[in-house]
Amino acid sequence: RGRIADAIVHYRQAIALNPDFALAYANLGDALLIQGKSDEAVVQLQKALEIDPHLNAARQSLDNALNAQQRRN
Repeated sequence: RGRIADAIVHYRQAIALNPDFALAYANLGDALLIQGKSDEAVVQLQKALEIDPHLNAARQSLDNALNAQQRRN
């Protein structure tokens, strides 16, 4: 809690070590969304779903990120 920036660093490191780690992309997207970075969150969440289309948590988070983008625009 309260260490979103640290989490983002660790998720990026996990992705660098294993570029096919869908859950790391999904978690990165969630963390970015918490920071209000919906554009970047969408990219990461789409990548998670590209790797694992059955990752329902990422699908729900992607919907949230897209809604955040719409509210912003």
